[in-house]
Amino acid sequence: MTDVTDIRPPEPLDEPPLDLPTGDDLALSRDTDFYHVGDHLDDRERAVLARVREYCDTEVAPVVNDYWERAEFPMPLVAGYRELGVAGGALRGFGCPGLSPLAEGLVFERRVFHALFGTADQREGMAAFAEKRKPTFTGR
Repeated sequence: MTDVTDIRPPEPLDEPPLDLPTGDDLALSRDTDFYHVGDHLDDRERAVLARVREYCDTEVAPVVNDYWERAEFPMPLVAGYRELGVAGGALRGFGCPGLSPLAEGLVFERRVFHALFGTADQREGMAAFAEKRKPTFTGR
């Protein structure tokens, strides 16, 4: 039987610290892959996912809150999604990319990530949590 006084905390992992988003950049993906899911993608699928992340971070995140507040569909963003070449996900042929189910799911997750982060109250809540303060919600 082990004596509880002999139990020591585990050695710290030799990994670089995480560069987590704070404040205004909370809605950005920051290329986070905490579970190393990208290790299961091939190079082409990683490139597709990188394009989707870049597009969402630069084109969607800056405007999605305004569309959300006006309860409007962001039609100007549709053309950009078309140019990404991700429609049809796992389908092959007919101009579809033929992604693996995992890659298709990651592309879908990246696209809806920004819709979920589309409210001012959500950003305020995340910022307050990260800054360890009480949030000030406005109902928006």
